[in-house]
Amino acid sequence: MSSENLEAATAVSTSDWLGKALGLIASAMLLSMMALTFFDVIGRYLLNAPIPGAFEITEILMASLIFAGLPLVTRSGEHVSVSLFINRLPPRALRIQNVVTALVMASVLVVMTWRVWVKATEMAEYGDETAYLFIPLAPVGYFSALLIGISAVLAVAQAVRVIRHP
Repeated sequence: MSSENLEAATAVSTSDWLGKALGLIASAMLLSMMALTFFDVIGRYLLNAPIPGAFEITEILMASLIFAGLPLVTRSGEHVSVSLFINRLPPRALRIQNVVTALVMASVLVVMTWRVWVKATEMAEYGDETAYLFIPLAPVGYFSALLIGISAVLAVAQAVRVIRHP
């Protein structure tokens, strides 16, 4: 196997592993939210005893789910886009457009990573926590920043892939 093929196979296996891991995490969060909501509704309406703090837990799981899904969407190139003129571009211009778009997206994601990390650090310093269950919020912020950073790396990888493979 040539070094290029080995490098490509390693990148694919790493990408597959990352996609499966993030998919599993997102699925577990979604399943947890569904189960929590189900039992909270049953408790609220049948037993007159809702789950204490269910709303706070749902908020944390929702934020985590959204950021866990971001690398998956970035990896598969499924971001929302408007393609008004794409069909009219020649192949070379389309490649340039794809590279520029991926690099702009990576730049925005890097700035978002930085700002969310700074906010998570502030939350840690101030000891921010939820109002009812007193769950610390900084770990959610750091988790979100980490996943945004992974998305930025994946966006750069997309640009490199387009450059290397016309």
